[in-house]
Amino acid sequence: MSVKIYNGYRLPSDVNVANIFDWVSNQQKWISPMRHEIIDSYLFRVARSSFDIRYLTALGLARSTQETTAFQSALESAKEGLVDLQANRRVPGLDVEVSLRVFFRPNRPQNLYATLFSENREITRLFNLIPGMKEFSYWDNTDPPEDMAEDSFNRRGNIWNALCNWDSDQEPKGASLLFTLSPVTCQLDLDNSRLLNPGFIIPEAWHGNNFEDRTMTAAISSIPPSELPQNVQDDLNQRASFSSYMAFNRMLRDGKDPAFNEKLAKVRDLLPEHVQLPWLFMNNDELLHLSQKLGRPRRRPGP
Repeated sequence: MSVKIYNGYRLPSDVNVANIFDWVSNQQKWISPMRHEIIDSYLFRVARSSFDIRYLTALGLARSTQETTAFQSALESAKEGLVDLQANRRVPGLDVEVSLRVFFRPNRPQNLYATLFSENREITRLFNLIPGMKEFSYWDNTDPPEDMAEDSFNRRGNIWNALCNWDSDQEPKGASLLFTLSPVTCQLDLDNSRLLNPGFIIPEAWHGNNFEDRTMTAAISSIPPSELPQNVQDDLNQRASFSSYMAFNRMLRDGKDPAFNEKLAKVRDLLPEHVQLPWLFMNNDELLHLSQKLGRPRRRPGP
């Protein structure tokens, strides 16, 4: 059996079985704000994408596929869509699950070891910076780290073997506790998002500096399915493959379609660079009035 523990740790020496629950509770205090930031910023980006298509539709540059949600705001639509999507699978960029399995040997309850599960690199990075935390990963399918002697690495493997009982079964049967520091589902977070407060100020970092990519995505997303090439339509309808759509997407992004390039230039000229939070609360009729107010090309620098 091949053993791979890439996120293994030895917990700080002052953490033991008696105070492990208090220690975990303290870690949740810094993970929780990060969780809210991840969820809220992701919801903003999804809602902004919904706004972009609705706004372009109001300007006549897109054909909305969201007629059934005409009375919903972009924010409401995005929130419901994320709840439905996350109910069926993990959503890249919205994976906020953080769990910690803590192991100890009954005859040495003062020595605690753990494995961390988190898809978020920043949370993992900060976890490594906890005072007294020691990286304690182990694997037996390749060579040990260059800065560690082989016998020391083997002793580490023996400790994990004693903790997990690999010799008797692949599943850990020793003493361990599983803590959920941040749950995978986020419906409650979405229902209580700061974005639902119209007075919330959107952080500048959420707007990002990717306006070019945003306009490209909006322009491509605004193409009605009926106007896609027939082979792309067939593949999407049959769910047989996305390769033809990806090839079509790359062709557009490479600027090889003159008609699309012209449309992209209009989208780039008319789409607001910074979406204000009140706009995300507007229904389609209100967006129509907004587009009539704002929907004029930005002035280009003169010669």
